[in-house]
Amino acid sequence: MTPSRFLMAVLPVSLFIFCGVSFAEESPWERKLPFKSAIVQYDVAGDEKGTETLYIRASGQEQVHVRKTKGKVMFMNVSNDKVTITTPELVTEVDMEKKTGRKFINPNKFMSEEYGKLSAKEKENVKKNAVDMGTNMSQMMGGTVEKKAGSHLGYPCDVVKAMGITTLVMSDSGIMLKTDGSMMGMTIKSAATKLEKDAAIPSDVFNVPAGINVQYDKEADKSNREMAKSVMDMLKDPEASKKMSRDMENVGRERDKGMKESRAERKKAEKERASEPRKEETSSDKGEADKKEDQPAKEEENSPQDAIKKGLGAIKKLF
Repeated sequence: MTPSRFLMAVLPVSLFIFCGVSFAEESPWERKLPFKSAIVQYDVAGDEKGTETLYIRASGQEQVHVRKTKGKVMFMNVSNDKVTITTPELVTEVDMEKKTGRKFINPNKFMSEEYGKLSAKEKENVKKNAVDMGTNMSQMMGGTVEKKAGSHLGYPCDVVKAMGITTLVMSDSGIMLKTDGSMMGMTIKSAATKLEKDAAIPSDVFNVPAGINVQYDKEADKSNREMAKSVMDMLKDPEASKKMSRDMENVGRERDKGMKESRAERKKAEKERASEPRKEETSSDKGEADKKEDQPAKEEENSPQDAIKKGLGAIKKLF
């Protein structure tokens, strides 16, 4: 998975945690939108440039996401011509360039199944922990959530700031309308340019394009089923929020300790170099020095960027 694709995979999970979920429904993973259908068109103008289109029908239970972008991310040329078809039962991912695809059971189905197994008390724990742990994680990432604090295309939006990224999410829908920021050397810019609610969706949009060899991914089902169980086991624990707080405090202490040790080692090395007797520079020494100057500086361990990477690692482990 490329860095940009990993980030776009992480963002929805982060938004789910930061914004909390609506528990008015029997299952928060079966939430329906306040409109039956919509077509959302996006302009992508970050390190990757191109377009995206989101087709929504059945009040959000069925969606198709089409992404066509090209660019350079972290010194790597990337090209995306992908289609993702989501129904309550299946997710089908298609790579139009490679003419390949895979399909697997919608992970939300596993989440709903695990949620349905919980007692009333455990469901209350899930609700509380989703909010409390979202607060803890947002603080760790330096993130904030402001309900209905912004707008885009005339629609009220929740403003979510985390990991150097600001996202406008259509209130009460979970639909991202604008994303802007940079993180770990990547610039992310995506903005909806048109949103047409209650639009007529062509039926063929939900068909797998002709000539695509789609394979069933059993490993994805296994992984998603295990993830659903582990996430629900975590969220139903009445002590989950406190445990996460302790873990985050430990991560912070280790980060601060590492940064302090790194600074001490650097000062020690500088002092040792300063105390060494100076010698006359030869032509070979000058050549070696020039080579070192031409080399990119090594990123300092335990830097703020390293802390962000640890934060992303924490999200991956949780989900």
